[in-house]
Amino acid sequence: MAGHISTYPSALVPQPEAMDDEKVLALWLSGFTRRSKATARNYRTQAMKFRLFLQLIHPDWPRNTHLQRATQKDVENFEAALTLKDLGADERRLVQLSPGELTLFGLKEQPFGKPMATSSVNQALAVLNAMYSFMREPSQQMPAPYVIYNPVRIVRKSVSRAVTQTDRYIPLDGIQAMHGMALVLINEATGTQDAQKILEYERLLWMFTLLFGLWGRREEICQISMGDFKQANDDGWRVYLKRKGKRDAESIPASKWVIEGLMRYRESLGLTRAWGIGDLRPAIGTLRKRPGLAELDHINAQTIYLQIKNLASKTAAAVESGKMLPEITDDRRGRLTTILRSCSPHWFRHSGPTIAINTKTITIENASKILGHSTLATTSQMYYHGDQDAMRSALDGMSALLNPTTR
Repeated sequence: MAGHISTYPSALVPQPEAMDDEKVLALWLSGFTRRSKATARNYRTQAMKFRLFLQLIHPDWPRNTHLQRATQKDVENFEAALTLKDLGADERRLVQLSPGELTLFGLKEQPFGKPMATSSVNQALAVLNAMYSFMREPSQQMPAPYVIYNPVRIVRKSVSRAVTQTDRYIPLDGIQAMHGMALVLINEATGTQDAQKILEYERLLWMFTLLFGLWGRREEICQISMGDFKQANDDGWRVYLKRKGKRDAESIPASKWVIEGLMRYRESLGLTRAWGIGDLRPAIGTLRKRPGLAELDHINAQTIYLQIKNLASKTAAAVESGKMLPEITDDRRGRLTTILRSCSPHWFRHSGPTIAINTKTITIENASKILGHSTLATTSQMYYHGDQDAMRSALDGMSALLNPTTR
């Protein structure tokens, strides 16, 4: 990586004199800012990290042209810097900032100081791929393409990843174990008459129910109010969920067991089981009540992440020791323990629909609608995980076709 010569620059296309990296980046992000400021901030962070990397390894390049000059080799080296794999000592020194440089760039810690998870690297490359795709397309604000080719596209296609979207799946016995662990925690707190712990674990059970029952993102779940659960004209229940990047809330079906979970959670808070459509209490509230906001304080997405990770960790320990699921094989126990220790709240968005489809509880078409996907391909390629045991059993059964006497 150190001192390499960029053989295939992404571009140097003649541009109006005022066009540069910063202005093209702002133009690209403006479309996201209108739809979701959080998405725009995340994309800018990823792009600026790549830009900083280019500035560190190509200090001789003209200011504000680094994104335009980047090559496929630069992207490969950037990936190595993110993962800290295949990075030599000399190369690593290039991306380590001095205290003065940290201050100059407005950073509090080393941007490449620790390895990123594979899923995070995938996300970073996906963002850069989208950015360069935009830079290749002329528009009214950018009359000529800013780059000739996309240096990220080939890297994303050619590099084998250990973790992909389709790995984010908790099998049914893992889901059952996590549900069982939440109930165990409630029972233990009840036995010791620890009122605060009872509240905490009842909320955890309800949190689990929402994630598994609504297939929403944690950022979406934490915004729901109790009044967003409404009874439809057909006597069924629906919940209004504001999807990522959408301005208006969408109505999706809510199962009876999710509604029962809300009633149980309300009882744990000392409320009646029934509520009205104007109830503004958060569906999941904070436990630390602030004056004047006791009933209107929503939980934040990070708390959901930490609470679910903690539940999964406790469940993994119980499964590993044999206290939970004692009947499964040692091989299965090891695999399930690994899954539980790796999972996060977003895995429920993959696991819920997969379990529903594999158990023939729902069609993939209806699952796609509940997930809020614009195309069925997104559901089938990224969120549906085929029943591996059923597939394996079917393939094993083909041996009978080769040896009829075994039938």
